[in-house]
Amino acid sequence: MKRFLSMLIICLTAAYTRITPAESPTASSISRQLAHNDLAKLQGTWRRASMELKGTPWTPRQLEGWTTTYRGDAITLYDGSEVYRRGIVTLDPTQTPKAVNTWDLDGPFQDQTVPGIYELNGDTMRVCFAMPGNPRPTEFTSKHGTGFLYCEYKREPLLSARRLQKVAQEFTCDAALGVGKIVAPVGVSCLQLARSTQQIINWSRGG
Repeated sequence: MKRFLSMLIICLTAAYTRITPAESPTASSISRQLAHNDLAKLQGTWRRASMELKGTPWTPRQLEGWTTTYRGDAITLYDGSEVYRRGIVTLDPTQTPKAVNTWDLDGPFQDQTVPGIYELNGDTMRVCFAMPGNPRPTEFTSKHGTGFLYCEYKREPLLSARRLQKVAQEFTCDAALGVGKIVAPVGVSCLQLARSTQQIINWSRGG
């Protein structure tokens, strides 16, 4: 009888061990999925609409030409057509506010981690960053607290297929883009073309 009970306990324990992981996802797996979802929403190019640097707002003239592009977990900041900064992004949307870190590959904080917070609302994104080594900001402002940089971005709209057809001309881009010969709009450089994956797909398919 004792042997029977022992075998029954072993079998029940083995069965519970097999089904528990499948039925009870861990907190870390949920966090990874939420981060993946938000990263997918970031993909594309965003135009800097407003900015505060150490409490001082930038003028509309200073904001001209500044954009940020997300491709996978890679982020690239542009000042016009010039690359200003590149980095790798990690997100933690389980925190309040949602947390973001960028590990900078170049720029003023090369090889450093910049802690920040972010908020996504449709085609609007807000971010606020602290200096490397400082505590993460808790508010979207650079006027007080640890935040030294606050930005609001608007998603850059894609050109419509009809507009592309009107202004398109034959243009062969650098083979390094990996897209071969495509039709590019007048006045749009290969660099600008490379910064919009969806436009590349549309142009290569003829609109």
